[in-house]
Amino acid sequence: MKGNFKEARKHAGLSQDDAARALGIPSRTFGSWERGEREISAVDAMRIADIYGCSLDYLAGRISWEEERALARKKRVIGSFDALTDQAQKMLVDYCAVLLGNPDCRKDPHGE
Repeated sequence: MKGNFKEARKHAGLSQDDAARALGIPSRTFGSWERGEREISAVDAMRIADIYGCSLDYLAGRISWEEERALARKKRVIGSFDALTDQAQKMLVDYCAVLLGNPDCRKDPHGE
């Protein structure tokens, strides 16, 4: 897997040696994965994504860094929502409906 392997590691602030050590594998093995010279198992890819704090889609190059960050923001919102009481969740849903009714608060569906 080549994908965003190296970029994801750099975004995580890790060196190849740091990442290899966290995985308990030789640095050479890790480097060959990062260069796309050797295939990586799904289990190892999931472990790397967990260590880097990114999705498998980003690691595999299926989505961009901007899309990855947007997904992370959405996950934080969902986590925050889940931490609220039922009453607070209803209030937030009602507030979102108000925001969505305001054209200045909505994205342009055509991206313009």
